[in-house]
Amino acid sequence: MQRLNFKWAVLFLVFYGSQAANAQPQQLNHFKPDRQLEKTVDNSLRLACDQYRLMMPQLPEGALPGGYDAKNARLWTIKPSAWTSGFYPGVLLYMTWWFPSYYRSRMMGLFQSASVISLFIGPPLGGLLLQLHGRAGMHGWQWLYLVEGLPPIIMCIVFYALLTDRPHDAKWLTSEQRGWLQRRLDSEEAQREAVRKFSLIGAFSDYKMWLLTLAYFGQNISSYGLVFFLPLIVKGLGVGTNWIGIVSALPYICAFVAMIAWGYHSDITGERKWHLAAAALVAAGGLAACVLTGSGHPVITMVLLCIAMMGQQSLIPIFWSIPSAMLTGIAAAGGLAMINSLGNLGGWFGPSIYGLIKDATGSANLGLLFLAVGPLLTAICALVVGQDRRLEWIPTRR
Repeated sequence: MQRLNFKWAVLFLVFYGSQAANAQPQQLNHFKPDRQLEKTVDNSLRLACDQYRLMMPQLPEGALPGGYDAKNARLWTIKPSAWTSGFYPGVLLYMTWWFPSYYRSRMMGLFQSASVISLFIGPPLGGLLLQLHGRAGMHGWQWLYLVEGLPPIIMCIVFYALLTDRPHDAKWLTSEQRGWLQRRLDSEEAQREAVRKFSLIGAFSDYKMWLLTLAYFGQNISSYGLVFFLPLIVKGLGVGTNWIGIVSALPYICAFVAMIAWGYHSDITGERKWHLAAAALVAAGGLAACVLTGSGHPVITMVLLCIAMMGQQSLIPIFWSIPSAMLTGIAAAGGLAMINSLGNLGGWFGPSIYGLIKDATGSANLGLLFLAVGPLLTAICALVVGQDRRLEWIPTRR
């Protein structure tokens, strides 16, 4: 396996930067091999719209019509989110085609870290780009959209050139490596189907899939709530305007380290249920503890926000290893898409309710307490769903 590490690193770097195969995952199993990535360029433009959605919190006050407040945070993110709805579950499915279960949580952690990195380098980069106001007759925010929207468009070309649908088609692997990897993936699929083979309807009707959907809904409540309102929370702690972006980046830096380490530990131990529940409880506990400290203790509150973010981001890679171990074939395509699409409603629900609470009370405390309910719900669902170790082939630790 060590011989594949460098090759896999190359594969992942392309994966990491591209975010371009935005086809609906339900359709991927039916595409002809030479057509599965045919819509790459169009889908990369959709990813540029996703960059637009993520850039909203990076804009300073006054850059948007009506400013960037709780109401506009909801309104400015609806359409781009709809455009990119198929990308993320498509990536999840694609990872099941390439990475054995023993490596999947850490690979998902690395992939997910791209979003975390964008959130802590985005604000300072956005500030620099806004200073280009007036260059070439463009506003600063136009430079922001242009420069940060181009990478996914460029990476779609790299993605199309280097990646293949399955390992057995990868010319950059030796025949021995292709054979080993494909046999490993095929044997794992056969092992899962020997326990239970889900049909598409079976995946849609299984109670565990709905519990996992509820769990993902819960984590999105807090995840999106923090993404959109963390700068406002930091501002409420008395941080100066010039420092809000830098201070807001601290929780994401901590989360980057934590999510990689936690995903790796889950893989090498083969344990999923308690890794997921523990991370979710850390997120919930950190957010709830912020209410107790309040804005009167900004340093302690900031530490608690870092802890909450570490738990929040660490649970995501572990979460997806559970349904991807249960489902195969078309059931995996449809099941992962169902969990993602319905669970993402939490990304609307969380910021919306937080904004309403903030507007009604003028304080972030009750809003943070509401956000803490989301990962608590995730932890409860994770413990109920549990883990069937027969579904994953985890080598014995030496």
